Amino acid sequence: MLGMKKSEITRQFDTIIAFAEMAPFIDTPVKRYSSGMRARLTFAVAAYLEADILLIDEVLATQDVGFQDKCLRKIKELIVEGRTVLFVSHSMETIGSLCPRVLFLDHGRLMADGEARTVVQRYLARLHLQERVEQSRTCGV
Repeated sequence: MLGMKKSEITRQFDTIIAFAEMAPFIDTPVKRYSSGMRARLTFAVAAYLEADILLIDEVLATQDVGFQDKCLRKIKELIVEGRTVLFVSHSMETIGSLCPRVLFLDHGRLMADGEARTVVQRYLARLHLQERVEQSRTCGV
């Protein structure tokens, strides 16, 4: 499981399953899990891996609000512990509440790097500009 030693898996197993709320499905083969169930389990394993850097790429988008909140609390806990969390999302609200520093990338190009509120504003301004350009093209202006 993502490079965990057998002793780590054994030690963390119950915690991971409880966090992912997967106990009722523990005997179900993973290949029969829905994509949401897999995402829950993957996040739980990653959160308890004890790695220095955790990369989270839109994993919360497919989850219910209750589980999203649970994950966000866990992410904040990991940050307080001193772990580095690279959080990829299109949710400006979540980014603003979770991330002190934000990178705005556009097709792999760094557009901005800085304090969350400032970078989010720049992203939204660019998004609105693109929408206006697209509207003007479809209206023949």
